[in-house]
Amino acid sequence: MTLGPLVSGFSATERIITFDAPGAGTATFQGTLAVMVSDSGETIGPFVNANNVYHGFIRSADGEFRIIDAPGAGRGYLQGTQPNGVASDGKVVGYFYDANYVYHGFLREPSGRIITINAPNAGTGANQGTNATSINVDGEIAGYIEDSNNVYHGFVRSRSGTFTLFDVPNAGTGKGQGTVVLYGGALNAQGEICGFYFDPTGAVLCYLRVASGLITTFDPLNSILCFPGWINQAGVTIGSALADGTYHSFICSSNGAITTFDAPYGELGAAGTQANAISASGVITGFFGDSNLITHGFVRSVDGVISKFDAPGAGIVPGSYQGTTPLSINSKGEIVGYLVDSNQVTHGFLRK
Repeated sequence: MTLGPLVSGFSATERIITFDAPGAGTATFQGTLAVMVSDSGETIGPFVNANNVYHGFIRSADGEFRIIDAPGAGRGYLQGTQPNGVASDGKVVGYFYDANYVYHGFLREPSGRIITINAPNAGTGANQGTNATSINVDGEIAGYIEDSNNVYHGFVRSRSGTFTLFDVPNAGTGKGQGTVVLYGGALNAQGEICGFYFDPTGAVLCYLRVASGLITTFDPLNSILCFPGWINQAGVTIGSALADGTYHSFICSSNGAITTFDAPYGELGAAGTQANAISASGVITGFFGDSNLITHGFVRSVDGVISKFDAPGAGIVPGSYQGTTPLSINSKGEIVGYLVDSNQVTHGFLRK
């Protein structure tokens, strides 16, 4: 089912704050990327400094920054620390590249202590290793490994540190194939996981895994590319799928029923409409790309009304893929993401 073009303007209470982490670079393709906001209002993400090295940050609800550098993180080009997910109690997970470009997961506790996470069977060569992508309120961590054959496998790590590896039954087993767990909101409080897998033909398709280990696959639009973005506490999964040359957003309910929708704002470009996150109450955020290849944020209310927004300072150079990209929403409706300005520098934003 595809919803009709319900449209709303800006909320009267909307307020967008832009920010840069201390030490963020100001050259092209440098800057600050806000990837997730917790229910307590903490925002996390990475920034790229002037030397093109990654560092993590935590931005408190009142705007104070703490920098995250995992022990063992490399200091070379595009090495360093990249947070992916944050729990309501302040625990942060992510990964870091070491000096040999092997990646390792990490867990940062609220005290500041950082634990390195290396899942079983993770490869130890360049661009192999462990990526911790999501953490839930119970302290479970989900993520994926890339093994010594460059095949991906999902994992769940219990609060006590026990690992369970898993693979989608139809996932390919060749180089660059396998099972991936997505970032930020891929793991809910019930232990349900959303992600994608590469099948043997090269198609990228969606899956859901429940706490018991049962895995189901789905393809909303008979597409060749399907990316779930988030699963909320009610078991509702959202994401986007490529079909007919553009992306369309989907909602997969806990019973498997699928609804698709597109942002109703004139002519959409190849980026189409891409839902990235859903709140506990069912409010969805993401972005759409216009015909000039500029991205704009959107919010879809529970009753299906879609509102457009643009972060202050977002670039509008045609063909540049500049603009506004929301990545996360919390239970209060606060949204974080990033904007790309007219100089191709990235900045974080928080939409109240």
